[in-house]
Amino acid sequence: MSQEDASLPKASTGGLYTKKLEHRAYHALNQGYLTNARYLFEEIVQRSPRNVRAWRALIDLYDEIDLRVEACKRVLELEPFDDTTRTRLETLERQRQHVLQYKRQWAQVQTAQAKFLMAQGKEETAYRLVLKIIEIYAQNPQTWWLLAQLSRDDPEARLHALRKAVYLDPQNRTFRAVLTRWEYLSKHPEELVKTYEVNGKWKQALNHRYRTVLQTRSSVAWEKRRQDMLRLDKLSQSSFPGIARVLKIAGWILWPLPLHFVLFGLINRLSWTMLTHDGLFFIALAVALLGSVLVTLIGTYADDILWQAWPFDVNKVAYQKMRRGVRSAGWGLLWLSFGLWLLDALL
Repeated sequence: MSQEDASLPKASTGGLYTKKLEHRAYHALNQGYLTNARYLFEEIVQRSPRNVRAWRALIDLYDEIDLRVEACKRVLELEPFDDTTRTRLETLERQRQHVLQYKRQWAQVQTAQAKFLMAQGKEETAYRLVLKIIEIYAQNPQTWWLLAQLSRDDPEARLHALRKAVYLDPQNRTFRAVLTRWEYLSKHPEELVKTYEVNGKWKQALNHRYRTVLQTRSSVAWEKRRQDMLRLDKLSQSSFPGIARVLKIAGWILWPLPLHFVLFGLINRLSWTMLTHDGLFFIALAVALLGSVLVTLIGTYADDILWQAWPFDVNKVAYQKMRRGVRSAGWGLLWLSFGLWLLDALL
């Protein structure tokens, strides 16, 4: 027996089985067992995708309007001149547009409510509401943007939400800028820890520091990160973590001040009466402070403001160039302030 002949009984058996399924499906439909009928017709179209009778039956058996539209389209693919089904498809399309419009408006109202809850500090309630909104209508970019803000403890979930927001609203520069920022941080865990720390997110910084410790191979680096974990753990248990954050940022910005006063005293032989007559001192001090502000801005979450204000397209290359440029400008101003001191000493 040839291979072709051997395949004939199987095809015939499959056809008989499909006919039996169709007989059972119509029997269930006539008896009012709509769920069973739907399951049977679905099995039929899986076995025989060109069974137009099964597709036509599924138009009435599906509850979801999207599935009913799909069933109509499959019928029209098989029978393009079925005017009755075409009329039903047009009606279903109008109904679907109406439902989508209602869901869109509902999602906007509920997202505004979730924002209000988050502003009131009820982040857990807002988070559950956002998940419910996405389950019903996942096409609102503002909902995904809000989910990204509520997923601060989970960088992977935050990245997923940001990517969805950018996909749904690719022209939104804020979405793209923050996505670029967090994609960069996801690839640079040390800076991610630093970002959490300067924002007073001690527990999040501690969790991510723990991950970097597990990936450390050098014993010296391991000990350094272990000490850093102990410091973060102490800060996370502090009664005033916000004060520690403010003091840390203030220290980063103001560290040039004592150094400049020391240099002024050395140059002028501790003659502080010259302070009010030395205009170059105040110029150098202002330049140094501006430089330290730029350097500090790079290490804080507030740098997103800078990237959002960038007038050009925000992408990974541009972001990294901006980051290097701002840091270089900051350190350049700091060195310029010392150059002004050298000029003052020579004059």
